[in-house]
Amino acid sequence: MVTIKDLFHTGYIIEDIEASMASLTATFGYSWAEVADVTRSVETEQGMRLRRSLVTYSQEGPHHVELLELLEDTAWQTMPRGPGLPHLGYWSEDFDEDIAQLVRAGFKLYMRDTNATTAVHYSDAFGYYVELVNARDRPAIERWIGGGPLVFGPGSLGGVPAA
Repeated sequence: MVTIKDLFHTGYIIEDIEASMASLTATFGYSWAEVADVTRSVETEQGMRLRRSLVTYSQEGPHHVELLELLEDTAWQTMPRGPGLPHLGYWSEDFDEDIAQLVRAGFKLYMRDTNATTAVHYSDAFGYYVELVNARDRPAIERWIGGGPLVFGPGSLGGVPAA
Protein backbone atom coordinates (compact mmCIF):
# COMPACT_ATOMS: atom_id res chain seq x y z
CA MET A 1 0.00 0.00 0.00
CA VAL A 2 1.43 3.37 -1.02
CA THR A 3 1.51 5.96 1.81
CA ILE A 4 2.92 9.40 2.52
CA LYS A 5 6.28 7.81 3.42
CA ASP A 6 6.60 6.80 -0.25
CA LEU A 7 6.32 10.39 -1.54
CA PHE A 8 9.65 11.40 -3.10
CA HIS A 9 9.02 14.14 -5.64
CA THR A 10 6.76 16.87 -6.94
CA GLY A 11 6.91 17.20 -10.70
CA TYR A 12 6.26 20.30 -12.76
CA ILE A 13 5.70 20.42 -16.50
CA ILE A 14 7.44 23.60 -17.62
CA GLU A 15 8.23 25.38 -20.90
CA ASP A 16 12.01 25.87 -20.57
CA ILE A 17 13.98 23.45 -18.42
CA GLU A 18 17.26 25.40 -18.48
CA ALA A 19 15.57 28.68 -17.50
CA SER A 20 13.56 26.94 -14.77
CA MET A 21 16.67 25.26 -13.38
CA ALA A 22 18.54 28.57 -13.37
CA SER A 23 15.68 30.38 -11.64
CA LEU A 24 15.26 27.75 -8.91
CA THR A 25 19.03 27.57 -8.40
CA ALA A 26 19.36 31.36 -8.09
CA THR A 27 16.34 31.66 -5.81
CA PHE A 28 16.61 28.55 -3.62
CA GLY A 29 20.07 27.09 -4.24
CA TYR A 30 19.01 23.86 -5.98
CA SER A 31 21.51 21.70 -7.84
CA TRP A 32 20.32 19.34 -10.55
CA ALA A 33 20.80 15.89 -12.04
CA GLU A 34 21.99 15.87 -15.63
CA VAL A 35 19.11 16.72 -17.96
CA ALA A 36 17.93 13.60 -19.79
CA ASP A 37 16.03 13.43 -23.08
CA VAL A 38 13.51 10.64 -22.44
CA THR A 39 10.99 9.09 -24.82
CA ARG A 40 8.38 6.59 -23.64
CA SER A 41 5.51 4.82 -25.30
CA VAL A 42 2.44 5.21 -23.10
CA GLU A 43 -1.17 4.11 -23.11
CA THR A 44 -3.72 6.93 -22.71
CA GLU A 45 -7.49 7.22 -23.05
CA GLN A 46 -6.82 8.42 -26.62
CA GLY A 47 -4.74 5.33 -27.40
CA MET A 48 -0.99 4.75 -27.66
CA ARG A 49 1.10 7.94 -27.64
CA LEU A 50 4.73 8.87 -27.31
CA ARG A 51 5.81 10.96 -24.36
CA ARG A 52 9.05 12.81 -25.04
CA SER A 53 10.44 15.16 -22.42
CA LEU A 54 13.59 16.71 -21.10
CA VAL A 55 13.68 15.77 -17.42
CA THR A 56 15.76 16.50 -14.34
CA TYR A 57 15.46 16.15 -10.58
CA SER A 58 16.82 18.40 -7.85
CA GLN A 59 19.69 16.69 -6.11
CA GLU A 60 18.53 17.95 -2.74
CA GLY A 61 16.06 15.71 -0.98
CA PRO A 62 14.67 13.49 0.35
CA HIS A 63 11.75 15.26 -1.38
CA HIS A 64 12.87 16.24 -4.88
CA VAL A 65 11.62 18.70 -7.48
CA GLU A 66 11.19 17.16 -10.94
CA LEU A 67 11.16 19.41 -14.01
CA LEU A 68 9.78 18.15 -17.33
CA GLU A 69 9.96 20.15 -20.55
CA LEU A 70 7.63 18.99 -23.31
CA LEU A 71 9.47 18.56 -26.60
CA GLU A 72 6.49 18.00 -28.90
CA ASP A 73 2.78 17.22 -28.92
CA THR A 74 3.01 14.15 -26.71
CA ALA A 75 0.84 12.27 -24.26
CA TRP A 76 1.15 15.17 -21.79
CA GLN A 77 -1.04 17.22 -24.14
CA THR A 78 -3.97 14.88 -23.54
CA MET A 79 -4.20 15.70 -19.82
CA PRO A 80 -7.79 16.72 -19.06
CA ARG A 81 -6.75 20.03 -17.49
CA GLY A 82 -3.79 20.54 -19.79
CA PRO A 83 -0.06 20.24 -19.24
CA GLY A 84 1.62 22.33 -16.57
CA LEU A 85 -0.18 20.99 -13.53
CA PRO A 86 2.10 19.45 -10.92
CA HIS A 87 2.01 15.83 -9.86
CA LEU A 88 3.08 13.96 -6.74
CA GLY A 89 5.45 11.04 -7.30
CA TYR A 90 5.48 7.99 -5.01
CA TRP A 91 7.71 4.91 -4.89
CA SER A 92 5.63 1.77 -5.33
CA GLU A 93 6.79 -1.56 -3.87
CA ASP A 94 3.71 -3.42 -5.18
CA PHE A 95 2.82 -1.67 -8.41
CA ASP A 96 -0.36 -3.57 -9.30
CA GLU A 97 -1.75 -3.38 -5.76
CA ASP A 98 -0.96 0.32 -5.45
CA ILE A 99 -2.72 1.02 -8.75
CA ALA A 100 -5.71 -0.94 -7.46
CA GLN A 101 -5.60 1.09 -4.21
CA LEU A 102 -5.82 4.34 -6.16
CA VAL A 103 -8.61 3.05 -8.39
CA ARG A 104 -10.59 1.94 -5.31
CA ALA A 105 -10.13 5.47 -3.93
CA GLY A 106 -11.71 6.93 -7.07
CA PHE A 107 -8.63 7.75 -9.14
CA LYS A 108 -8.93 7.37 -12.89
CA LEU A 109 -5.96 5.88 -14.74
CA TYR A 110 -4.79 8.56 -17.11
CA MET A 111 -1.50 7.29 -18.53
CA ARG A 112 0.57 4.12 -18.15
CA ASP A 113 3.92 3.16 -19.63
CA THR A 114 3.54 0.23 -21.98
CA ASN A 115 6.00 -1.82 -19.94
CA ALA A 116 3.86 -1.09 -16.84
CA THR A 117 6.58 0.44 -14.70
CA THR A 118 5.18 3.95 -14.26
CA ALA A 119 1.59 5.19 -14.18
CA VAL A 120 0.08 8.62 -13.83
CA HIS A 121 -3.39 8.79 -12.31
CA TYR A 122 -5.88 11.62 -12.52
CA SER A 123 -8.46 12.27 -9.85
CA ASP A 124 -11.72 13.78 -11.11
CA ALA A 125 -12.83 14.51 -7.56
CA PHE A 126 -9.81 16.60 -6.52
CA GLY A 127 -8.05 17.50 -9.76
CA TYR A 128 -4.51 16.45 -8.96
CA TYR A 129 -2.17 13.95 -10.53
CA VAL A 130 -0.31 11.11 -8.82
CA GLU A 131 2.58 9.22 -10.39
CA LEU A 132 3.57 5.78 -9.14
CA VAL A 133 7.20 4.86 -9.84
CA ASN A 134 8.08 1.20 -9.52
CA ALA A 135 10.59 0.81 -6.68
CA ARG A 136 12.71 -1.52 -8.83
CA ASP A 137 13.80 1.65 -10.68
CA ARG A 138 14.80 3.41 -7.46
CA PRO A 139 18.55 2.55 -7.59
CA ALA A 140 18.87 3.88 -11.17
CA ILE A 141 16.92 7.06 -10.40
CA GLU A 142 18.78 7.74 -7.16
CA ARG A 143 22.14 7.15 -8.89
CA TRP A 144 21.11 9.70 -11.56
CA ILE A 145 19.89 12.24 -8.99
CA GLY A 146 23.23 11.81 -7.21
CA GLY A 147 25.15 12.81 -10.33
CA GLY A 148 25.51 9.55 -12.24
CA PRO A 149 24.16 8.64 -15.67
CA LEU A 150 20.48 7.80 -16.24
CA VAL A 151 20.76 4.07 -17.03
CA PHE A 152 18.06 1.52 -16.34
CA GLY A 153 18.38 -2.25 -16.13
CA PRO A 154 16.47 -4.81 -18.20
CA GLY A 155 12.71 -4.79 -17.60
CA SER A 156 13.02 -1.43 -15.94
CA LEU A 157 11.60 2.03 -16.61
CA GLY A 158 10.54 2.53 -20.20
CA GLY A 159 12.60 5.67 -20.59
CA VAL A 160 14.99 5.78 -23.49
CA PRO A 161 17.62 8.46 -22.82
CA ALA A 162 18.93 10.06 -25.99
CA ALA A 163 22.59 9.49 -26.81
